[in-house]
Parts: sequence; structure tokens; C-alpha cells
Amino acid sequence: EKINNPQRIGNLQLALASLDLDDSQEASAIGRAETVQKDAAERGATSLEAYASVVLAHAHLGQAETQKALSDLDHVKAEPQALRLRVQYKIVDGLTHHFLGDDDYAKEKIEAVRAETEKQTCVGLLLETKLARSQILPAEEGKAELDAVVRDAKAANFGRIVKLAEALAQPQ
Repeated sequence: EKINNPQRIGNLQLALASLDLDDSQEASAIGRAETVQKDAAERGATSLEAYASVVLAHAHLGQAETQKALSDLDHVKAEPQALRLRVQYKIVDGLTHHFLGDDDYAKEKIEAVRAETEKQTCVGLLLETKLARSQILPAEEGKAELDAVVRDAKAANFGRIVKLAEALAQPQ
């Protein structure tokens, strides 16, 4: 029964797509997420479709395709209810607007989601939010925020966040 559950399969495919993104394999992540998004839309699985759209937007940002990322986010009809998905949506939305030049919107969105994750005491999500925040701050402030994320992630044993932060710290 679990083996042929399309919801479970879709979630697993999106988890793999997220791992692809962690390894800068955007094309692979896009392929997985598009497949899940199409299937979820056909089945009326709105939460899974929203999750796929957020993963797609994140992948398109990784390819510097900000207009595509914005279009992906337009597929999310209402703000997601699940905390993790809602946080991911707001982070990608904020980063997309930052890369489109709308820094005020980006700062407002990411600061609001940082406050939400802090209030919910979700350490992993808070670190991901701070990681996003480091990308929209001016260079020196962003570096200090990134250093703090690495330090805090190491202390909390969040190796994935450490890896992502260290990758962002590398000169492009």
C-alpha cells in the first residue's frame, strides 16, 4: 500500500530534488519537481503541488532564472499551512525578489519568516532563514551573518546547513 502511494512517492521525489539542490544539481531537481508538480496538479494534491513549486523556484534561482522562479511561486495559490513549507516558500519568495532588485520586499519577507521561526523555536528552519538573510544583507553584514550561521549550525550539529553556508562563503 505504501509503495504505490502517489503522495508518498511525490514527497520522496521532492526530498531527492532538495538534495540535488544542496549539491548544485539544479537540472536534476527541476526534472524531479516538474514531474511531481504535474502529477500533483492532476490529482488535486495542492500541498504537494505547492511544495513542488517551491522546489522548482529554488532550482531556478540556482540557475539565475529569477523570472522563472517568480512564475513558479505564482503556482502557490495560498500561503502554505505546514510550517516547513511556509518557511521555504517565504525564503524563496524573499530571495527571488532580492535578485529581481526589490530589496525592501525581500528584507521584509525574510525578516518576518526569521521572527516566525524564532517564535516557533525551530532551530533548523531558523538557521535556514538566517542563511537566506545573509544573502540579502550588504557584503560585510552578510559575511558576519554567514559566519554566525556556520558557528550555530556546527554547535547544533546541523551538517547540511554548515555545508550550505560554507558553499555560500566561497568566492564565486
